Amino acid sequence: MAALRPDGTMAPAQGRKPLVPITETPSQGGPANLAAETPSASDVQDHFSQEMPDRLSKYYERSPSLAPSYFKRGGVQTGLGEVNGGVSGDPEYYRSLGKAAQAALIHLIMKYHETLLQKGLTAEAEKISSSLKALRDDPIGDANKELTGMDLLMKDGLLQYMLKIGPLLPTLPAQVVTFKNLSYSSKVTFTKGTYETVGTQVIGLGTQFVTKKTTGDVDILKNVTGYVMPGTMTLVLGGPGSGKSTLQSLLSGMPHKDKTTTIKGEVRYNGKHVIGGPSESAGFAVRKLAALVKQSDVHFAALSVRETLEFARSCTQVWTFEEMFRRSPELREVFGAVLAQGKDPKLENVINILGLRRVLNMPVGGPMTPPTLTEDERRRVSAAEMVAGTYVLLFLDAFATGVDAATAYDIASGLRVLARVRQLGIVANIVNPPPEVFGLFDRVILLDRGRVVYQGPRADAVPHFESLGYIKPDFLDITEFLQEVTSPDGAQWLSPGHSPLDLGGFVSAYEATPHYADILRVVNSADPPHVLSVKAPKPLGLNLLARNGVPAIARIEASSSLTSAEQTVHFTGAVKEGDVITAVSAPEGGLVYLAGKGGEASVEELEARLHEAADPVRLQLERATPEPDDKDIINEQFTQEYSLPFWAEYRFLFDRAWKAQLRGKLLLYFRAFQITFISLFVGTIFWQLNESADFAHMNTRRGVGFLSLMSTFLCNAIQLPGQLADRAVFYKQQGARFYRPGSYLLASVAANFPFSCLEALTYGVIVYFMTGLSLHEGSGHFWLFLLVIFLNVQQGALLVRWLSSFAPAMETAAALQGEA
Repeated sequence: MAALRPDGTMAPAQGRKPLVPITETPSQGGPANLAAETPSASDVQDHFSQEMPDRLSKYYERSPSLAPSYFKRGGVQTGLGEVNGGVSGDPEYYRSLGKAAQAALIHLIMKYHETLLQKGLTAEAEKISSSLKALRDDPIGDANKELTGMDLLMKDGLLQYMLKIGPLLPTLPAQVVTFKNLSYSSKVTFTKGTYETVGTQVIGLGTQFVTKKTTGDVDILKNVTGYVMPGTMTLVLGGPGSGKSTLQSLLSGMPHKDKTTTIKGEVRYNGKHVIGGPSESAGFAVRKLAALVKQSDVHFAALSVRETLEFARSCTQVWTFEEMFRRSPELREVFGAVLAQGKDPKLENVINILGLRRVLNMPVGGPMTPPTLTEDERRRVSAAEMVAGTYVLLFLDAFATGVDAATAYDIASGLRVLARVRQLGIVANIVNPPPEVFGLFDRVILLDRGRVVYQGPRADAVPHFESLGYIKPDFLDITEFLQEVTSPDGAQWLSPGHSPLDLGGFVSAYEATPHYADILRVVNSADPPHVLSVKAPKPLGLNLLARNGVPAIARIEASSSLTSAEQTVHFTGAVKEGDVITAVSAPEGGLVYLAGKGGEASVEELEARLHEAADPVRLQLERATPEPDDKDIINEQFTQEYSLPFWAEYRFLFDRAWKAQLRGKLLLYFRAFQITFISLFVGTIFWQLNESADFAHMNTRRGVGFLSLMSTFLCNAIQLPGQLADRAVFYKQQGARFYRPGSYLLASVAANFPFSCLEALTYGVIVYFMTGLSLHEGSGHFWLFLLVIFLNVQQGALLVRWLSSFAPAMETAAALQGEA
């Protein structure tokens, strides 16, 4: 086995020829490329099979914060799943190779090389040695190359980068979200329990007007109470139909409302009602504070991923870089090199976090275009759209669906750093998240049929159900256990001597816990406090004092682990003097609450609890919700419903619509062919009309006018499918207050205007001269004919846009257009 030298390099294994050294550059987050002459096949096998995993293990043990998601203690995993799981020739498998880091690919090559040697395929193994030489000579992997721009800023990792620029960025208005007795129900019509057949449907047509319908309310959420704190990651779990998406929409202030729905309870941001009271009573525009990423991934198909994100950034950013530079000149020095390259540092950071670098220049695509992105890539683009904006609350519905475990971990860990440093509140629901991803969240809300069966710290979720007699098997993932424990299948994990619980029993058991009592204490406060969670190793170095009967922090010693920058990611907020301690971990690890119904403790008792607590120690702290330093600027920015003025929105929207027009070449070609064919058809039918003024010839001329009006009017129908597809994008972006409806309509009409003019000109010229219409009295008749055709084309385009605005489906819009 190779040994680690004092200088941090790896000594060769005894009895083996030393292979070329691998430069280890912590600033770039991992081992660099190979450098030296091409090794022999046996050397490669010996080195990578025995030394490479050990080198990576020791390297990442020294720098655990730099360990990539594919690294696991005891060896290296490729992050690509089982090698044998990829079918030879499967494009998706080969595409996945592009997502792996260099060290993962080296290990994958090693395993393949070793297999070839074991099978006696020496010649093929030598080809693998050649591929390693190519990898070594690749200048992209040169660890010693000079870093510039964003690479230089990110050389120490995302956390260090955010800690560096965080104090220089404008303060965001941190929001304490509380919700109490939140209920959502929908009125539905109940039918008799018979199977639907053609016969029952035919009978129903005749009896629907005389049969009395039975309606009732279905509870989707019922009496949900809790909170979301700044700097936290909250995971919403539950089976299908448990109300996860509905809860997200309610907390974001964007629920679905119609005459069949009923909403009860309240949602407050910093004590001000968003639901259940005076709307936006805080003076804030709620949709400027919260962003909701819905399950539907709809995007402008013609734009690339980068253009989609740049548009979202431009429409939702609260501060421009010039405004930030005026307020913080140091920021110009930090971002100067990146901006000189024409890149936005924030956008580049979002792209890296969500793993979109590889697909940046690919078109997003849509339902009417060939797929260019995978389902999980489109999901990540949807999330990046909102993360690129200036929001303090992110609600991610069905987040990371279809994403492999390694990518999901990388995305969640990046979002956690953003939440910690910028004090964002992030709420996400993920279908069956892997244990590593589950471990990145701070709190869990577990729903079952619209009821909360657990809400509290992530670490206390399993112990809560174990206290009820439900023991998690070792072979079962935590998230699978939590989502199934309240179902009928959960009875199989019930230990002897305990009675199985129904839904009401689980709800009652949860509401009897100290977790729920502490939640009620926070939610019922007139001015809800900012609750922080801290996990740090001993010694904590805290000097305590009593404040309102509850111990508070008087002073933090310099040697305290609470001041360590490396521990920042484990805190939902920076610990400060004056913070009140409301809970501390017990020796077995669970939280013991000191405020409210959880009991009270003196300073001496708390010091004893801290001494007995397991290492690392968990604390729950509390402070008043902070006011931003630049409150006037914050209020000015976040009280406006839209970030941009009308004409600035129009400019961005016109640029986007113009790009979409030019890139839709197939549609443009078809429009050109259509108008040319129809004009030639009409001109041929009415070729060189007689200029006689008798009644028959005058009717023929009227026929030219009528057919021209109908043809040019209906030619716009080809635009209807595309506009219906764009409508879903409009609803999403306008709902997030990207732009005003007026600016969107004006930009869309203006972008289509030149092409409509060309259509009118083409038709008018061809038909007028082929039919031999009057050229007497100069060209006045021709220009009048052209004007009528032009106005008719515009009228048809506006009719199509009007139909696409309310028609529920393409078939309905087409039928209405025919009637019109």
